[in-house]
Amino acid sequence: MRKQYVGLIQAYALVHPDFELPAIEGLSILSDAQNEFGRLYGATRGSAYLIRPDGYVGYRGEPFDAARLGEHLKLVFK
Repeated sequence: MRKQYVGLIQAYALVHPDFELPAIEGLSILSDAQNEFGRLYGATRGSAYLIRPDGYVGYRGEPFDAARLGEHLKLVFK
């Protein structure tokens, strides 16, 4: 999806410090050292959030479903 929406979205993986995520080309990995995001948003392992530029949650998937996120992005970027 990052390739399909080049210049329109920026993707980051925000992970708990105890979780080891393998490097993925073009994906920046950030550590939620104090689990603040998890506490504030109720994020669970394997969830995905799309945060809009204005700070609102545009999409939430628990568990992450690439097809559903793709459908959401098609609606957003018609």
